[in-house]
Amino acid sequence: MPESSEPELSVPEFSIEESSREEPSTAPQVRKTIVNPYKPYTADRIQKDIEQLCRRYSGLITQYAIGFSTQGRLIFCVTLGYGDKKGCIVSGIHAREHITSSFSMRCIEELAEAYQNNEWYGEYNVRQLLQEYTLYFVPMCNPDGTEIAVNGAQPLVYGQDFRPDEYKLNGNGVNLNRNFPYNWENQYTHQTTVPGDEKYAGARAGSEKETQAIMSLCAEENFAWLLDMHIVGNGIYWRDEMNGPIEGDSRLRDAITERCGYRYFGVSSDVTIYSGGLENWFRYTYHRPALCIEMVPYEQAQRVETYIGLNDFFEEAVNWPLTKYTYLEAMVSG
Repeated sequence: MPESSEPELSVPEFSIEESSREEPSTAPQVRKTIVNPYKPYTADRIQKDIEQLCRRYSGLITQYAIGFSTQGRLIFCVTLGYGDKKGCIVSGIHAREHITSSFSMRCIEELAEAYQNNEWYGEYNVRQLLQEYTLYFVPMCNPDGTEIAVNGAQPLVYGQDFRPDEYKLNGNGVNLNRNFPYNWENQYTHQTTVPGDEKYAGARAGSEKETQAIMSLCAEENFAWLLDMHIVGNGIYWRDEMNGPIEGDSRLRDAITERCGYRYFGVSSDVTIYSGGLENWFRYTYHRPALCIEMVPYEQAQRVETYIGLNDFFEEAVNWPLTKYTYLEAMVSG
């Protein structure tokens, strides 16, 4: 068959008067931010934002799945930086504490932007720090629970007083921060065998897919420290009696509390309460510092009827002007 030729496009001629031409702007370009911390994250929306961040900051930010939740949702790890040193940050392990996911995602974006523009962030040289460190974020450890707390999805099991916005557990009705294999049999949560109870620690230590995903990540990477992000109390749990002192734990504690406006609590002494906790398991397994950081002051938490309302005044709730330096200070001092 004879080849057919494409019709030529007719482009109208036009001219612009010299006097109407605008000079190129020398002002810095302000790009629209991807992360909106004033709107609670759902599993779908955080995945979309992660993908956008990876495209905008290609190479500096990467993402991969570390596992699946009970109900089949992907659990993502987001890396930030190029360095050989590694730190791990886990957010959203408790469903109703989803503001910690918003916090970590905003930190990821702002630090990436500072790095790309070769700008300092406060008194921190971000480019230097992220060439020394790679941060591994699990920004939503419990996507099933978050869907329940934010969107009102139905858990597989739930207690008698079930309220979606107050929901703390995973899709199986397990408190993930009581499910890690560290003195699991000693904790008070083992006294309840009822899924859906906030004290329920699971059928066995490490039984949950979300728990297993975090354990596998920690086994694969040589993390210098771990931060487990929670909300109510504006304080840091940094050591427990059974693990005892760990090199660098008090230095990391002091640096973050002094710079970021937190207080710190005494050494955790009741093994029936802290057994099965992520940070406690990490200390025991790797003999490295691990902090549980409670972000929101009690008075801020009491301003709202539900945890979802905290996002409405995000910066006040998490004390953003100070706490935004948390992960930077961990790199400096960890």
